Amino acid sequence: MKHKRSFPLLGTPLGLVIVLGSLITLVELWIMIVVHDALVPAIVPESAWEYFDAVLLTLLIAPSLYFLVFRKMQKDITERRQMEAELRIAAIAFESQEGMTITDANRVILNVNHAFTRITGYSAGEAIGQTPAILKSGRQDDAFYQAMWNSLNRDQYWQGEIWNKRKDGEIYPEWLSITAVTDEGDRVTHYVGAFSDISRHKQAEETIHHLAFYDSLTRLPNRRLLQDRLQQTLSSSARRQRHGAILFIDLDNFKELNNTRGHGIGDLLLIEVTGRLQACVRTDDTVARQGGDEFVIILNDLSAASEQAAVQAEGIAEKIRNAINQPFEPQGREYLTSPSIGICLFGGHNITMDELLKRADTAMYQAKQSGRNTIRFFDPATHAAMETRIALETDLRRAVPENQLRLYYQMQVDHTGCIHGAEVLLRWQHPKQGLVSPLQFIPLAEDSGLILPIGYWVLETACMKLKAWASDPSARHLQLAVNVSARQFRPPDFVEQVCAVLDATGIDPAKLKLELTESLVLDNVNDTIAKMQALKNIGVKTSDAVIVQTIIGMANNLGLNVIAEGVETQAQRDFLERHGCPNYQGYLFGKPVPLAEFEILLLKNKRG
Repeated sequence: MKHKRSFPLLGTPLGLVIVLGSLITLVELWIMIVVHDALVPAIVPESAWEYFDAVLLTLLIAPSLYFLVFRKMQKDITERRQMEAELRIAAIAFESQEGMTITDANRVILNVNHAFTRITGYSAGEAIGQTPAILKSGRQDDAFYQAMWNSLNRDQYWQGEIWNKRKDGEIYPEWLSITAVTDEGDRVTHYVGAFSDISRHKQAEETIHHLAFYDSLTRLPNRRLLQDRLQQTLSSSARRQRHGAILFIDLDNFKELNNTRGHGIGDLLLIEVTGRLQACVRTDDTVARQGGDEFVIILNDLSAASEQAAVQAEGIAEKIRNAINQPFEPQGREYLTSPSIGICLFGGHNITMDELLKRADTAMYQAKQSGRNTIRFFDPATHAAMETRIALETDLRRAVPENQLRLYYQMQVDHTGCIHGAEVLLRWQHPKQGLVSPLQFIPLAEDSGLILPIGYWVLETACMKLKAWASDPSARHLQLAVNVSARQFRPPDFVEQVCAVLDATGIDPAKLKLELTESLVLDNVNDTIAKMQALKNIGVKTSDAVIVQTIIGMANNLGLNVIAEGVETQAQRDFLERHGCPNYQGYLFGKPVPLAEFEILLLKNKRG
């Protein structure tokens, strides 16, 4: 292992000369000392002792000379090498990824690095001799630059975001740091600027902001930004004492388009609707997408008079209604839709944002209830009814799990008065309100979709009662009729649900009769008949008469001639005649026969 030398100069030629000279002198001194006693003073001249003194003096002075002269030389060499290393580091740092400029005290550019050229497009030859003003974009005003130089003069440092212009004219954002260089008298001699292009960073910020506050499909403000804009409008309304309005817009029958044409076509329609909405409002108004096919528009700076403000809001709403009523042609195929629009006026901070949106939504719902493609203002009475409905729906969701539903039985008798069955009727025993009328909660169950679990509970409970009666001699002959709603009947697995309940209870399917409503037939005749036939195949009875009555009624209303096929009994004929069907075909009147036999029958009928 090498040891560090205490005297680096000894390794140099000069150091070797000094060492060798010192050794020779020491040898000479030793010889003189050894022979001093042997020689006679007469033999040694006086000059030898003078030489001895000179050598001794040299030995004493040489180390001092070494430390005073050569040590100073070594220090200078070390400092020079350190300075050279620092200069190399500074040169490398100067050519970093950041753009660098060095100016004099008058802001004239003295030097730039390669990153400066890469970012700005100006070469060193084009920049040197100019001032940084060649990069000014014009986006910052004089006040901005005045504040920047005030900071530099005070703190000798400034940093911040600034917009500059490249040689080709493109404006870009950069992060700039400027440091003032001063001399011993604290006078500024130079300015050093370091900057980086933050275009990508700004784009990333804008993307994140857009995702957070804008709808990705329509590029409209989303709910989050809508609330911010609405808060600003409320504040402005209170400050200026002018009215504003919320328009809540829902597209009629939009789900049908999605279901029949696909979500891609639905998205194209929403984009087109967005353009039409923006064309109908003023520059300072806000169009936002609430979600799905719902849009919200904030109208600000309406009249200070509520009546005039209502007229203004209705005028814009009517303009929107007419625009959306025009045909759409996504992918070249025409499609028609319409809006239901609810309006709620406001003035100042006398209402919360949530309450305001809720009222506009209530008005929109009222427009839907009024036949769609209409405009309705918020009505307090309607709002109160909606509040009651929402509360009742919340309670109804707990009805099945908390065992609040009841079945009532209305007897069915034959011509002798003998009971042969009953129709089960649903009742709701509310824990606070008592018995709730079916007219009140059945439509609510239909609209909310709760009719599906409720209908299944009714079917299951009725079948369990039939199972209990099966072991009772006085009741085993009874059958039960269960009403089935259109929404309950429509799912593809309805027949499978019935089969599952029959298998679970093990009852005789003939004891169960399903009562269907007329709306089922009007909705989808073929689907209804197919499911009724499937139920008939497993032994479950259905109300076929409903379908017959509905078809006859439709034909008569349209002025069409109708003929009933498959008539086999007199009872069937009488039923058809009572309900307005005058034409029949079936085995009751005759079976299919050859032409000759048919002609004979035709002659008999004519004579008769």
